[in-house]
Amino acid sequence: MNEYAKQYVARLRNDQGENVTSVELMELQQAAPLLWSELRQWFQSTCHDINRFSKSDTLDFELGGPAEVRILRKLPVTRRLHVGFLRTSQRIQYECGAARGEYMCGIGENGRAVLTDVYHATISASALGKTLLEMLYASQCPTVRTASRPHYV
Repeated sequence: MNEYAKQYVARLRNDQGENVTSVELMELQQAAPLLWSELRQWFQSTCHDINRFSKSDTLDFELGGPAEVRILRKLPVTRRLHVGFLRTSQRIQYECGAARGEYMCGIGENGRAVLTDVYHATISASALGKTLLEMLYASQCPTVRTASRPHYV
């Protein structure tokens, strides 16, 4: 048996004992909606600031209910970002053009709820928001020309 295989099995055995305690589970169930709310508020204020600084109606922020956000980039061409919170699985899903994925609400090393990517690296709500808006900026969604919008003064 090669050395890597032995180490791999040893790591699996060491990780088996790590379970979420009932206190941590309660923390996650209470904190995950707060993490979603923080992300949603960050999107709303950032879209507003982008429109104010660009002096145009660049991004449309829409709430699709308490668990969904839609952001429409209008200029120079239309691009769409959909972000949703799945309360039962404590996940935040996104879709933008061909890109789809999810982030999870999990328990961090300090026992507090955190956002994590698929590799279990923690990420703040604002950093996740920036990542998703950058994705929207670079998105290769089908292009649709839009009508001219009034500019902010």
